[in-house]
Amino acid sequence: MFKKSSFSLVWVLIVSINLAQAQVNEKVEEPLSLEIMEESPTPTNSDEVYTMFDLQQFPEFPGGLTAMNEYLATNMKYPKRAVENAVQGTVVLSFIVEKDGSLTNIKVVRDIGSDCGKEAVRLVEAMPKWSPGYRDGQKARAKFTMPFRFKLE
Repeated sequence: MFKKSSFSLVWVLIVSINLAQAQVNEKVEEPLSLEIMEESPTPTNSDEVYTMFDLQQFPEFPGGLTAMNEYLATNMKYPKRAVENAVQGTVVLSFIVEKDGSLTNIKVVRDIGSDCGKEAVRLVEAMPKWSPGYRDGQKARAKFTMPFRFKLE
């Protein structure tokens, strides 16, 4: 059955690898990576959505990465259909962290089926508000891409 501690460790490793890979490459093609958009001349007070690389301060889950790992490990429910069908793999979601910290436009970028995508969406929808990102000293909307690893043990 699913162990919470292994999910947290795997999730931390995936995020760490993705951030390291994104910093090395100018443009990352993998869907697990943060997207890179060209610099926009639009002022920050607009409704422009920025990527992590366009911001001086990144959006953050309340309490940081450790708190997010705890939230995911505590709240994730491995879908029954996925257990029955021994489905494992990575679901990738994208969403926007709004200026007020709310999460909108939650979309499944990659799904592995058997309700795993639905579970990842449920987790993000239930998250508390994040600290928003900042660009030029102002709150800014930011697109975020997050992997969710489903692994049976």
